[in-house]
Amino acid sequence: GGTPFVTNHLGGTLRNNFSGWVGMQVTMGASPVTVSELGRIMASGNSGTHTVKLVKVSDGQDVPGGSVSISMSGGTVGQFKYATLASPVVLAANTNYWLLSQETFGGDSWSDLNTTVTTTSMGSRRARRSSSGGW
Repeated sequence: GGTPFVTNHLGGTLRNNFSGWVGMQVTMGASPVTVSELGRIMASGNSGTHTVKLVKVSDGQDVPGGSVSISMSGGTVGQFKYATLASPVVLAANTNYWLLSQETFGGDSWSDLNTTVTTTSMGSRRARRSSSGGW
């Protein structure tokens, strides 16, 4: 029922050759943002379950309550699947966060660094990340 953060997604090269956390850095705009759901884009053949979470960049700590488990089974390719947080979390204004999905080598595919994402004015996407520190 809320406003999606990502308004357009043009998937890049698909890969599934890494185990760990992958995702993107987002910077909140001038106002705090209340988040009630997190999502993961569906790629062809995806059927696994993924933990998706928010992490504050400045201290590397998970946002309390900012994690969900998303089953990709039954999703529509090119669309996001969402899961509702136990309780909404508030992301601070002008603050950087990682939005990460736990991935498994040989498991479901995700879009690589050449992905294009358009976001609403409530924040911006800054960079992609893997837990190995790659950009």
